[in-house]
Amino acid sequence: PVTIETSTELSSDTGNLSFNSTVDGGSLKIIKAGSTTFTGVVNISALTEDDAHAGTITFSNGGTISSAVEFKTPAAVSISGTMNIGASAPWAAFTHTAGNTLITGTLNAAATQLANTTINGTLNAASVNLSNLTVAGNSTIATTGTQQFTGTIDDSTADTHTLTLNSDTSQITLA
Repeated sequence: PVTIETSTELSSDTGNLSFNSTVDGGSLKIIKAGSTTFTGVVNISALTEDDAHAGTITFSNGGTISSAVEFKTPAAVSISGTMNIGASAPWAAFTHTAGNTLITGTLNAAATQLANTTINGTLNAASVNLSNLTVAGNSTIATTGTQQFTGTIDDSTADTHTLTLNSDTSQITLA
């Protein structure tokens, strides 16, 4: 495993950052990279990125990032496995409004704000605000608070997929 002691900044001018085992520990900041791939489970206190970072970020096996996450990259962020944003429920906020987000596992977060999202899994959140949603498989979005969809909701193929929207006692808005 890779252990981050406290706060670590990583940069690659023209190459990629690849973590091929579990990543545990402190805070990680991505300064610049073509792509950043976490093949193993990620269990760290924080993950941030520099404003200039424009590469993809891939979580192949989920994990836990203990604090709120705001991805600024215009490239894709992909989540497989179970990814927890926050150490435990009620979780922490997750934001990625600059690029595409692909959820093929389970994402547990608090307030979640995403731009272009493709889901083939489960999103559990306190609330969600999604611009454009593509359903790529039978999927569920469950919240304890509001759900707001401000763009298109589309199926990725000619196949029929089911999207289940659950909101405890709050409003679901399709605008």
